[in-house]
Amino acid sequence: MSCALPQRQAQRPFPIRQAFLLQYSPTWETRPSLVSAARAIAIPLLSHEGDLSQAIADALGVSMNLMEKTLTGEGTSLNREIKTLKCEVACELLADTKSPIADVGAKIGYSEPANFTRFFKSQLGITPNQYRKTKNHESDGK
Repeated sequence: MSCALPQRQAQRPFPIRQAFLLQYSPTWETRPSLVSAARAIAIPLLSHEGDLSQAIADALGVSMNLMEKTLTGEGTSLNREIKTLKCEVACELLADTKSPIADVGAKIGYSEPANFTRFFKSQLGITPNQYRKTKNHESDGK
């Protein structure tokens, strides 16, 4: 005897807080996955002091263990999604604002500019200053 869920039920995203999901769509088929829900919740929490992963889980109303298992089932991890989101936000801020590097780092949770620079370079292979210069050069050429 198999314990597999029926096909339609197996494809449903993890049932996160109903109120959060209902603001997107009243049907399961078009509700966001846990990855997209976690990313949406994480954006305003990026500068959060303390454990960002736990803050996201709390905001979604799920346990850390269950969230990690669900994200693993979706082919990712919370840590990977947080890093990706931090890079996306940092790149946007670096390209679109004149904010100092320290302020950009602080907006994504780095109190020390050196730690932000180290993180950014480990993810993209260039420093935030190099990225900004590249983006400024690209926009000047348009």
